[in-house]
Amino acid sequence: MFELDKGYIRVDGVDISSLALRKLRPSLSIIPQEPVVFLGTVRRNLDPFGEFSDAQMWEVLKKAGLEGQAKTAGGLDGKLDGTGAKAWSLGQQQLVCLARAALRDVPVLCLDEATAAMDPHTEQDVQAVIKRVFAGRTTLTIAHRLDTVIESDQTLVMEAGVLKEMAPPSVLLSNPESMFSKLVDNW
Repeated sequence: MFELDKGYIRVDGVDISSLALRKLRPSLSIIPQEPVVFLGTVRRNLDPFGEFSDAQMWEVLKKAGLEGQAKTAGGLDGKLDGTGAKAWSLGQQQLVCLARAALRDVPVLCLDEATAAMDPHTEQDVQAVIKRVFAGRTTLTIAHRLDTVIESDQTLVMEAGVLKEMAPPSVLLSNPESMFSKLVDNW
């Protein structure tokens, strides 16, 4: 989102500073802590620019475990809101955001504390959808809950905006002096 002050960020071997922002931004989806849903229908939330077929949208709803909720709301043209008898929970709204990203088929998914406001059961459900739907894609997870990142391929431990450690979690955990091990021990 911003130009780097120093250093570099490589995603899948590509230094992202070498890409124009107009090329980089459409290649990723960012899922923040609070779900970003729009007033209106399920269709508008999944496909705000009218680029996908109904079949594609139903398929992604099924993958995200939202097919039943969408039918209860009135289908693709049903309302997506957080009130009344047909209310969508916080977890379901976050799953809508993930479904939107899955529909766009972006190569990079950024999760910025995406499950921090959820209870542990809902977080597990959302994590299962992420693993199932985004397998084979690069997923960057920013999290304070260690169980959110413990199964990642790589873990970066940062302090005050500076990279302190980077390795698979199992490697970091095998070193009792690593910052990650100490975080886990204190957790």
